[in-house]
Amino acid sequence: MQRFFILSLFICSSCRLDPCDHFSSENIDPPYDVRVNKVTPRGINVDDSGQEVDLEMIDRVVDSVESCMNEMFPNDLPDEIVTAGWCQDWTQDKKGQYKHKIDRECLTIKIPNTWTYSKDGLQMVLDRDAAEYLCEQKPNYVKGEGCHWRAGIQEKNTIVTLPDLYMLPDPLVRYMTSCKTAWVSELSKCAAPRTVALTGEWSE
Repeated sequence: MQRFFILSLFICSSCRLDPCDHFSSENIDPPYDVRVNKVTPRGINVDDSGQEVDLEMIDRVVDSVESCMNEMFPNDLPDEIVTAGWCQDWTQDKKGQYKHKIDRECLTIKIPNTWTYSKDGLQMVLDRDAAEYLCEQKPNYVKGEGCHWRAGIQEKNTIVTLPDLYMLPDPLVRYMTSCKTAWVSELSKCAAPRTVALTGEWSE
């Protein structure tokens, strides 16, 4: 028995858990094919799908969201935000984990080239349908015209966004918190856009 225990310790001492394995509230379905072809100066993998993308701006948005979250929530997320944001790892039936640091070596940004413009022409949208009730909460939405994602998470560590990076902060907050929605209480301040829609210029 003692020999078995020592052997188990030896085996486990050589085990390495995947540092990139964590629960994310995924919403992009079907997922996009990802082929990394760029890396930002700060080490984030990017698949730009052959488009012009500002890699330094990606880093700037990620840094800004990370700083905002740590300023607002230096410790754990308050229970009321966990409840309101549905910050739950349903696969384990437990509270989701709040990551204070975005693991840039684990993160991949996918920017599909199959996007189009919203009906009013004021924003870019992905070619992935979202539930209509989500768009009904937005001003000037016409029921039945179709609702599409502007950013999201697929396959745990891949964030899908558009060339203007307008809605990138939203999935970044959800990536850090495992929340289903970032538009509650103080979370929404960190999930707010950092760039200008369509142009991708810094807005703060």
